[in-house]
Amino acid sequence: IAVDGHRNRIFWSNKASSTIQSARLDGTGMIQHASGLPRVADMVLSDDGMRLYFTESDRGAVMVLHINQEKLKNIAGERITEPEFVDKLVDGLNEPWGLALDEPNFLLFVVESGAGEIHRMRLGNLPEPSKVSLQRVVKVNTYTQLSEVAILKYNDGVVTDTGIGARS
Repeated sequence: IAVDGHRNRIFWSNKASSTIQSARLDGTGMIQHASGLPRVADMVLSDDGMRLYFTESDRGAVMVLHINQEKLKNIAGERITEPEFVDKLVDGLNEPWGLALDEPNFLLFVVESGAGEIHRMRLGNLPEPSKVSLQRVVKVNTYTQLSEVAILKYNDGVVTDTGIGARS
């Protein structure tokens, strides 16, 4: 799940319907944002609430949902002029799982659980996914299955040095 505290919404993946959905924090105003996503493992929302990064394990991909803020405001069912869309940032990963976003440094960390690796993606001029590059930063023994990653070092709410930690 991911929470948008500015707009008081919570986002989640629904495995039964292969969708990404959201609702207000009180459970009202539920809407569907994307479909055809059977194994979303983790998601993280950008600070401005415009991009929801997520892993899709069946595709071995890290993807981003570009959120239409008008859709969040307009839940009465009127026609939305600008559709939401999903971009694939990278694919070919073996069980991508956990995500951590370091927006000030344009970095997204992803756990490749099936390979026991943590990768760093340098996000280009957002939201241009064609500018994404991937670099392995951690490799663990194959008997360890990684599942999560987090950004650890903050100073007054700003990432000053990206340390990474993982839970297996």
